Amino acid sequence: MDKTPFFSIVVPACDVAPFGAEMIDSLRQQSDGDFEALIVCEESADGTLEVLRRAIGDEPRFIVTELPRSGSASAGRNYGIEHAHGQYLLFLDGDDLLKPEALEIFRHAIATFGEIDLIAGRAEVRWELNSPARGAEQLAHPIECGKVFPAPLALARMMERRFMPAVWYQIYRRELIKNDATLRQPIGRRHQDEQWTPRVFLAAKTFAAIPEVFYVYRKRANSVTTKSNPKSIRDITDNLLDFFKYWHARPIPPEARAAVADWYIDLFFRYFSRNSARQFSYELRRQEFRRLVGAPENFRTYREMARLSRFSRRILIPLIGLARRPGGFVVSEKLFQWFYWPLVHTIWGALKTRLRHG
Repeated sequence: MDKTPFFSIVVPACDVAPFGAEMIDSLRQQSDGDFEALIVCEESADGTLEVLRRAIGDEPRFIVTELPRSGSASAGRNYGIEHAHGQYLLFLDGDDLLKPEALEIFRHAIATFGEIDLIAGRAEVRWELNSPARGAEQLAHPIECGKVFPAPLALARMMERRFMPAVWYQIYRRELIKNDATLRQPIGRRHQDEQWTPRVFLAAKTFAAIPEVFYVYRKRANSVTTKSNPKSIRDITDNLLDFFKYWHARPIPPEARAAVADWYIDLFFRYFSRNSARQFSYELRRQEFRRLVGAPENFRTYREMARLSRFSRRILIPLIGLARRPGGFVVSEKLFQWFYWPLVHTIWGALKTRLRHG
């Protein structure tokens, strides 16, 4: 390239041949063309690499790299972080799209806010799970748009409402990510967004959200986020174990500590919930739960986090303690499914209705 691009778009791709050409076309159509696109294609069974090369042709802004198959998007994203040159990073999954004005929107936001670590936009979700498709809907960050927040405070406010940790949901100042060696995603892990994104917010200084839609997210059958796989719950356990270590290794700002603890406590529900029970065997869920809090030091960390979170989470401490005992997991599972979860939802629903109607 003759000059350093302003944006670097990192695209991990694997087994996305039916979507590759449209994804590349969404980059070609950008109204702000000052970008490089790092296309990191892992070994695929459906000819993804060939599809991407044909779609790209001899366009110099697109750099294609081949990697061995790793099992998740992490390796491709990490490669992009290491090799990007732009001032800001965007992550685009290989089966998703950018709106034609995406980069122009962010360029304008940066000019408005100044050099800022993280900027989030809105996403359009295209549901392709059923036939006929459900159609599109929009996702927005649950925080005031157009205002610069301290990033840890923004994280706390979003976690208290509805935080979606998708890596592609915001753009990142490249130096923030590249200069911190701890901000690399675990190779081969599913649901790595839950491990990585909160750490980025806690490492960043400034964050802002904008109201414009810039991303098109396909929710399709057989993707990592929709297809049941025993590896998913194992990787959730690994995410939580990583966070236990992080909790003690790095000071979490006081304004974010309770909200972060509460959000990670929610991940425990996946061991007991009816939805998880439909996807994963009892024995697998029990095994992964014990791997997480079987060690006394891990259970102590869990209790420390739970005591900082909402009352409805604090009352789970005895339930989690019971689940650690021989034969206790099945009892805790039933108590959670038939008593705790319906009760919490009933009370919370009544409170929301009362607040809404005064």
